[in-house]
Amino acid sequence: MLLGQGTTSARRYVCYLTLFVVSWLMFVQPGAAQTYGQHVRPTIIAVDSPSLVMPGTRFEIRVYFEYEFSAATNVRVSAVNGRYRSSFNAGDELSFCIAPGLKGRGTRPCSLSLKVPDAQGKWQLTVYAARWDTINGQSGWWYQKSGTRELTLQIGPATLTIRIASSAGIRLSGGTTVKLDGNATTTGPDGTAKFRVLWLGSHSVQIPPVIDLSPGSRAIFETWSDGNLFTLRSVQVNGDMAVTAIYKTQYYLTLTSQYGSVSGNGWYDAGTNATFSIGQPIGPALDGFLGTLGAGYVFGGWTGDLSASQHNATIMMDKPKVVVAVWTPNYTMPAIELATGATILTIGAAICWNLTTQRRRISSRKESAYLQATTTSPEVERILQTIERLESIAYLIPDRLYSKLMAEYEVSLHGAEGSSRHK
Repeated sequence: MLLGQGTTSARRYVCYLTLFVVSWLMFVQPGAAQTYGQHVRPTIIAVDSPSLVMPGTRFEIRVYFEYEFSAATNVRVSAVNGRYRSSFNAGDELSFCIAPGLKGRGTRPCSLSLKVPDAQGKWQLTVYAARWDTINGQSGWWYQKSGTRELTLQIGPATLTIRIASSAGIRLSGGTTVKLDGNATTTGPDGTAKFRVLWLGSHSVQIPPVIDLSPGSRAIFETWSDGNLFTLRSVQVNGDMAVTAIYKTQYYLTLTSQYGSVSGNGWYDAGTNATFSIGQPIGPALDGFLGTLGAGYVFGGWTGDLSASQHNATIMMDKPKVVVAVWTPNYTMPAIELATGATILTIGAAICWNLTTQRRRISSRKESAYLQATTTSPEVERILQTIERLESIAYLIPDRLYSKLMAEYEVSLHGAEGSSRHK
């Protein structure tokens, strides 16, 4: 009986010793933070941090964690080098903060101040929240693996890329001058310029309001891709980033005219219609004699990149355009003047001819009157009256007809006069 009782006690002793060894192997010394099942509740839910940091500088990250405790408990938020592992010694911590006396359920923020290593490259961090607790007689900071958060930061200069783009989809060639904090460089063939940024924060960026593309072509700044409307602006650099300046393309319409005035010269947005016109369609007089008679130049239409006859015209601006006004000689007035002169000369000649004929006819009339004075025969009187009427309308009938009739009447007159004398 006693032997059996001793054997049972020995077995219990061995069992307790085994549990102690296993517990000691599972948990390291109290100064280390360790994971342990679901006993620990604090969980990292968000971390605000930059993506790029400069060598040898200090920066802060802000950590948000949630908790659920039945009794008041302290929470320690820590950041350590490297990826997650099963435990972290106190010496591994780069920074930490403590939120004391948390009880119930809630969310808390915590800020950590970190110093950046001097070497450039990728920097891997792990952030976790641990609860001070005693588990199986072991007191220390305990955390859950599922509640940690890993960060990857870039140590070294940031790259700011400035792009020059067209709203019309037209590729803009390189050579545009852009500035960062007053330092100038030019865009490459792809329309971009890259700057090496040595510190994070606000930087001044400047671009030209107008870019000359080629003769008759230019680009006008419209807006930045983020909505900013100024060619000189600030950009918040928190890491490698790119900003795009959007330009619209314009083409120039050139109007030329030897005479008169044209309206419509100028710049037009690509793809729009330009309307232009000639102010006065009548030009100067021609040189020489015809010019003195009123011959001159008149607008005859448009030529060049557009053929049109109207005074007002419209052209599509899909490239630089040149349109020339055409002027042609107009001889209408000299023709009228010459025709009028010819008419006047003709009328004058007719008047002279009529006057000469009238004199001849008047002489004939005088002779007839003389004959009339020497006779009183009624037949003679009748013929003389007929001749007088014929002379009154002489200008209305052809000369040949007049002469024929007059000759016939004179023959009749002589015959009548002879008969009268024989009586």
